[in-house]
Amino acid sequence: QEETMLILNRCKLASKSRTYQDWIQSDPQTRKPLSEIPGMDARSMTEAMRLLENSLFDLGAQVMPQCDRVQTLAIKTSAKSQVIRLISATYDQLYEAITDPKNKYEHPKSIVIYLPQQFAAIVGQKQLP
Repeated sequence: QEETMLILNRCKLASKSRTYQDWIQSDPQTRKPLSEIPGMDARSMTEAMRLLENSLFDLGAQVMPQCDRVQTLAIKTSAKSQVIRLISATYDQLYEAITDPKNKYEHPKSIVIYLPQQFAAIVGQKQLP
């Protein structure tokens, strides 16, 4: 979980995920569209998603340094898989929220350009040893 939070913080998605969680727990009758919440606007979300993609898809970067310190291959693989699952779950939640018309993102597919399954597959292929 520590590695997951490091990656999400680096990409500015940790705070956005917390904002989303708070928003989803608020009263559906009175809450504003997600795109109108400070920090959740289309520009901010696009920036965060691109940072996430660049961080995870850059094969030359050490994006999971804590996992890479583990000496046992089976444990290292398991740790990386867990990080990938948690990041993919965060992406899934935000994808659903951004593509939901009620949240009034004008061009949601320009913010989240990958389907959740595509994102998980790409990240999984790139990160596992």
